[in-house]
Amino acid sequence: MNSLIQSFLRGFYFLRENPQVFYTILLTIVIPLAFLFSSQEFLTVAQTTQERLEKERIGIMQDTFVIFAEQKLSDADFLQKKIESLRAQNETFLELKVVRLDKNAPRIIASLKKDEIDTFDEINQHLYAPASINPSTSFIFEVSEGGGRGWKAVRGILNENRELVGFFYSTVSMAELDSLISKKIRNAYFFLVAILIVIITLLIRQAKMIDYARLYGKLREADSVKDEFLSIAAHELRSPLQAIKGYADELSTLKNMPKEAEKDISIIRISAERLAMLISDILDVSRLAQGRLSFDIQKIDPTQILERVIQNLKNEAEKKGLLLEFKKSSAFTIAADPMRLEQAFINLISNAIKYTPKGSILLSVEKQYDNGYIRVADTGLGISAEDQKHLFEKFFRIKSKETREIIGTGLGLWITKEIIEKMGGEILLESIKDVGAHFIIKFPIKE
Repeated sequence: MNSLIQSFLRGFYFLRENPQVFYTILLTIVIPLAFLFSSQEFLTVAQTTQERLEKERIGIMQDTFVIFAEQKLSDADFLQKKIESLRAQNETFLELKVVRLDKNAPRIIASLKKDEIDTFDEINQHLYAPASINPSTSFIFEVSEGGGRGWKAVRGILNENRELVGFFYSTVSMAELDSLISKKIRNAYFFLVAILIVIITLLIRQAKMIDYARLYGKLREADSVKDEFLSIAAHELRSPLQAIKGYADELSTLKNMPKEAEKDISIIRISAERLAMLISDILDVSRLAQGRLSFDIQKIDPTQILERVIQNLKNEAEKKGLLLEFKKSSAFTIAADPMRLEQAFINLISNAIKYTPKGSILLSVEKQYDNGYIRVADTGLGISAEDQKHLFEKFFRIKSKETREIIGTGLGLWITKEIIEKMGGEILLESIKDVGAHFIIKFPIKE
């Protein structure tokens, strides 16, 4: 008993912590029951409607036949031909007969059973009594005929003085129609069961989807914790890194420094700068992932920012023997964050310098229709069609013998693409392997 209670409590706590599972179980029960209930209601209404229509049709048939019978009650041959014609047209008629009152006794004058013609219908006399109360209306009731359902109907026949002079009696079998309807209902139930199986299967899969959703939620939570950790770690690394750079700068100012020590201090400074760039990239990735990277959008002339970046990177290009040129065809104004746009220019031009062993880097600005284009074109290693598919992904770096010695994080282009697109721009690439690469930044012009 205790184990049963414990199991119940565990299930209760599980459902309380995971209400989606409870909703799924509830739907698994409620939806099939609702389908069954609505289907049964529909069948009940359809059956009631069908019975009403059957009675109406029998009543109309009797009313129509009585019109002839009232005028031809004395012509038994005519009436016999009429009922035989009715039977030929509709085989569901089991009995059809015309009864004339002969001294208040019901004598059969026409019938499908010819052996009962000119006999008194004493067997059905109990039916003629209620029909005589309101002879202008058919007296219809349900019976079981030959193991199937049927209808008996009696309708009074009046003379020209509106006096009751006879009856029209009929028995109609519904066995064939009921068989057809039963078959349709049976097929409908099979179809309903199939639908219920599909629904229950989908609901069970929905329960699995809940597990997937929970796992996805945990993954997102873990990803958020990771981003937060990276952000905190990057911030904390900045302080000791600044100290390292400061001591390296201070040591480099000492006089009579041995050549070997000067080389070591230079390596420390370069490594510290690379580490600072890595930390800056990690912080930007974390902020972008968490949606915390802010933008101060202004109307600016991108050529002014580009000229400043070129001035800062010119020495780096000259050290490699590269020609860094700037071609400006026309000025224009765009809406962007100056600091973030400068960051994008630095990333693209620095990459062009790193991946161009010899030749030149041409920067150009031009206006076409309603858009402004900033192009960074180099004569470097170029990018293959396969690598271009992944170039703007996180941590992707081109791996080849030419790029083996080039240091990078694989984050710069991803960050550049993100900040350009978040400012309403677009970054494009045109490149041929071993020929060079063209990175184009496109912004709508804001006059």
